[in-house]
Amino acid sequence: MSEPAASFDPGWLRLREPVDARARAPGPEGAFAARLPAAPRLLDLGCGTGANLRHLAPRLGRPAQRWTLVDGDPAMLAAIPGEMAGRAAPAPYETLRLDLASGLGALALGDFDGVTASALLDLVSAQWLDRLVAAVAQAGLPVLFALSVDGRVAWQPEDPGDGAVLRALDAHQGVDKGFGPALGPSAPELCARLLAAAGFEVRTAEADWRLGPAEAGVLDALVGFHGEAAAGAGLSASEVAGWCDRRRRAISRGELRAVIGHVDVAAWPARGGMHPQPGP
Repeated sequence: MSEPAASFDPGWLRLREPVDARARAPGPEGAFAARLPAAPRLLDLGCGTGANLRHLAPRLGRPAQRWTLVDGDPAMLAAIPGEMAGRAAPAPYETLRLDLASGLGALALGDFDGVTASALLDLVSAQWLDRLVAAVAQAGLPVLFALSVDGRVAWQPEDPGDGAVLRALDAHQGVDKGFGPALGPSAPELCARLLAAAGFEVRTAEADWRLGPAEAGVLDALVGFHGEAAAGAGLSASEVAGWCDRRRRAISRGELRAVIGHVDVAAWPARGGMHPQPGP
């Protein structure tokens, strides 16, 4: 039996949102926007608290766009109005609660003009991703899948425990997050390959987090996440505690920096297979 689909704290999503926004690659984003009709209907998978809508809607150059935000976690959907508070929603939207692990086939993709997701693909299985690619290919839709981790992690200054923690983290990233064995850092490469095999033109670009003293909260959270993952993958408690303590002392001194590798993937059906035709 699979575990429940992965869920996240809205506070963590709020903390990482500006880091994500700075990291996103303009090339895939622009290529996706260029393949949308004048008044696109957009489907956002695993929407969390709506960060993908908030980032993309003002950048697509389509004033009449409409969004459907899909997530299986009711807490995420309930948090969206609060995250929109104090700023105008960048486009009209509705929410849909759906367990994407089992309910992907229930989505009427023919009702939409584009599909997006952010920080989702590394959580899913190869089988689930294959079904998603087949579905968007059948519907003839452009896609933009942003911010999938690709396994590149570089801490500065280096620490003797980095290698063991990262090896344990890699092992943990393959744990079932509710969709079957998770792809983890292999997600962006497999996604691009499946889309190309399905007849899509594909554009990818690195979209790395670059963290320093100004992102101390994100660094502290990452140290905690990496430590928990390493412990879960079998690293000894003393090794994990020592690494986390050294890293947090570096944060407190304003010394710790990190690059966390991510990749953005945009794709659209080639050879005239797109539905509908792009707008101006």
